[in-house]
Amino acid sequence: MDYIEVFKTNLVSITDAMELKHVLRSIDKRLNIHFDLDDCDRIMRVKGPAIKNETIVRAAIEVGVFCEVLPD
Repeated sequence: MDYIEVFKTNLVSITDAMELKHVLRSIDKRLNIHFDLDDCDRIMRVKGPAIKNETIVRAAIEVGVFCEVLPD
């Protein structure tokens, strides 16, 4: 079963989003990552095999991106 999680970020450019996507895909190439930078929460949706939210948040912080799980 796939993991699906939605995160709030502070991304402002597609370039930064693609950099974060590259970092996350280096953790697991099976992750499917989409961004909605027009949303007020600058959404990042991650779908794929189970991965800890903390791993995603930590990877984002390492590249200078604020990231937190949005509550359901």
